[in-house]
Amino acid sequence: MTDSQRSDVIAEQHVREVAEQITAPREGECLLCYACRQVRDFGCDGTLRWGTRWHGAQHRRPRSFVKRLQRQGGYCDCQVLMDVFRHYPDDDVTPHVCH
Repeated sequence: MTDSQRSDVIAEQHVREVAEQITAPREGECLLCYACRQVRDFGCDGTLRWGTRWHGAQHRRPRSFVKRLQRQGGYCDCQVLMDVFRHYPDDDVTPHVCH
């Protein structure tokens, strides 16, 4: 491996670590606040990416969690905000319910 390739590997690892840190659920952060923050900052990709990430950080089984969200109309993160949490404000301001 060349020095340039090693530098690329180190840079990619650093980017992954930073991305992990900035998208991690905060301590005590509820699903609503986490999903609001992530969808606002990074958007919805049509999946439950943020919801399952939050749920995984809680060390719970994702299968029943996903089914529960889907039964309430949450098939992706933005639908969770609009359908599961119907009181979600449409002014793009994260509610401060857990902070």
